[in-house]
Amino acid sequence: MKPTGRGNAVNLGGLHGIDWRGHGGYAIAPPSAKDDGGTWEWMTGSPLDLGPDTPIMAAPEWVLSLFDRSRT
Repeated sequence: MKPTGRGNAVNLGGLHGIDWRGHGGYAIAPPSAKDDGGTWEWMTGSPLDLGPDTPIMAAPEWVLSLFDRSRT
């Protein structure tokens, strides 16, 4: 996704395990190595095709709204 200017968040919107990486963060993309020695692969050939030619899109409003939710 395109930069949001919102930085990094752990447990985004109070949701356990939902982390957001922005400025100074990182992203994993194929062919990055996994802990088990395998590599990540592009998901292609389906309606959810996320291949290397997939355009970078802006985060949807519902994702951005999670930054404003209470984290308690």
